[in-house]
Amino acid sequence: MSKDNSRAAIDETAKFLFDAPDHAIIDFISRIFSIHIDKATAEIIRVSSEYISHPGFSRHLPDIVLSVHDKTGPEPLFHIEIQTEHDGMMDLRMVKYGYLIGASRSQMDENDTRIISIPHQVVIYLEEHRRIRDELKVKIIFPDESEVDYIVPVFRLYAYSAYELSEMDLYLVIPLILVKYRKRFDIICRRKNLNQEEFDALVQDVLQDIEQITTITGTYEEKGVMDETSKYIILSAKLVIETAAPENLRQDCKQAWDLTALC
Repeated sequence: MSKDNSRAAIDETAKFLFDAPDHAIIDFISRIFSIHIDKATAEIIRVSSEYISHPGFSRHLPDIVLSVHDKTGPEPLFHIEIQTEHDGMMDLRMVKYGYLIGASRSQMDENDTRIISIPHQVVIYLEEHRRIRDELKVKIIFPDESEVDYIVPVFRLYAYSAYELSEMDLYLVIPLILVKYRKRFDIICRRKNLNQEEFDALVQDVLQDIEQITTITGTYEEKGVMDETSKYIILSAKLVIETAAPENLRQDCKQAWDLTALC
């Protein structure tokens, strides 16, 4: 599978995770954005993620846009961008996405002034890179020299284990920890002579993570935190690992995705 196709498969798998039941998404949103959402009254609305901008009527496709419908208050918007690799233009992309998402729901107030509310945003990185920072920051300077800092938090998913994510109530995205092995696979495959010890260690790391994901999802299903959709989350982990691993490693890792054959 080509690198572009691999990235596309990972993107689709990440988006698939957010088809999970509302309570799982509410747990994720509550923790990643550090806000309280009442599961008893809140409903998750999947918002269209296609936005048209001028000039040229170009299409922009943010990864995941969600609205929380709660009869007790306003309906905030949440924009989640899942990024496999470091992108030096990610800060500008988030500003553009934030504006387009907010503008699509702009309203006029009592003074006939248009109000654009920027959504809550986060970028989740799946692979390590030395240039990834804790936040993306763009300083916007207006003609009157007033300034606004546009800041988007960054979450380094690759830095956490499956158990750490589950303890943070971020169990929804634990299958994506497997993506971090893609670079290690690539490095090993590019070498002329295979280091068998390093290869075996890599396979064991993958097996351990798959086992952790399987154990965690099973435990959460038993506790009633997840419903049957957790099975699909595990299957999506299988898709990610199949996408990330080169062909010559898949046979060696076969026992890893055999662990995920729960459906």
